[in-house]
Amino acid sequence: SQHAEPAIASLCRNLVAQGLRPSSADRIGRSLGQDLARRTSTEPHDLQNALAKCLAQDMRVSGSLLSGQGDRTIAMMIGTNGSGKTAAITKLAAHYQLEEKKSVAIVSLDTYRLASVEQLRLYADVLGIPCESAMSAKHAAAYVHKHADADLILIDTAGFGEKDLALVHTLHQLLKAEPEVQTHVVVSASTREQDLQRQVAQIHALPLLRLLFSKLDETDSFGALYELSYQSGIPLSYWSAGQRVPEDIEIATPQRLAELLVGRRYTVPFRSSVDTHAMAERAPSRSTHEVTINTVMR
Repeated sequence: SQHAEPAIASLCRNLVAQGLRPSSADRIGRSLGQDLARRTSTEPHDLQNALAKCLAQDMRVSGSLLSGQGDRTIAMMIGTNGSGKTAAITKLAAHYQLEEKKSVAIVSLDTYRLASVEQLRLYADVLGIPCESAMSAKHAAAYVHKHADADLILIDTAGFGEKDLALVHTLHQLLKAEPEVQTHVVVSASTREQDLQRQVAQIHALPLLRLLFSKLDETDSFGALYELSYQSGIPLSYWSAGQRVPEDIEIATPQRLAELLVGRRYTVPFRSSVDTHAMAERAPSRSTHEVTINTVMR
């Protein structure tokens, strides 16, 4: 339909301004034009839905941490200093422990950022989750086996230095027999695409790679989320934003990315009345955890 064209052109300019490559914006624009041409009328939200459909064909999402092959999941978190890794681990640990009622353990293989290890231990104590500090890949593997009964083991690693990545590769070798060892690259949403591409190039050989974008509330450009996933073929796992534990983490979906790209700002996801009702019923048992963790977060 003719009157959709200015809206599509405007959206495409918006996408380029948000860091999408002109070629990507052009391809998306053509696809949107074909989709909307089949409709009799176009409302603004039709454009968002059509964009979501388009993005779903372009990018992959991995779904929940525990939707993998084995009975349990081991998730290694890799990210530069300041990428929001500790916050993401805390939110995931709290979500699975408090909301999904799963057993969780944390292993930190970060031998020189003592402050972040302390911070993790503090959260873990509040949640009643074991938190082990490993000085070598061998130690970390031993702790993973020690907590063999946990549904989810989150492994915090150091940064992207050669030594750090060598440790991660060694640990992957030591955990080869485990059914599901995922590698989540935690990257801040405001990082430049070139820097993100460089980080991903350093670890492309690791198994079950996922992209976990953090700090979505600190940017109004969401193009890098799309481009990094599209260009690398690595699925998006979670998005983390804000300080609240565990609410401020969500599973990545094409619908939500469309919303961010159209709206150009991060808004807290709408929780359905079912969720709200379930949360209200659980509230008394969770409030103490929440208050304590949020105090710690600040």
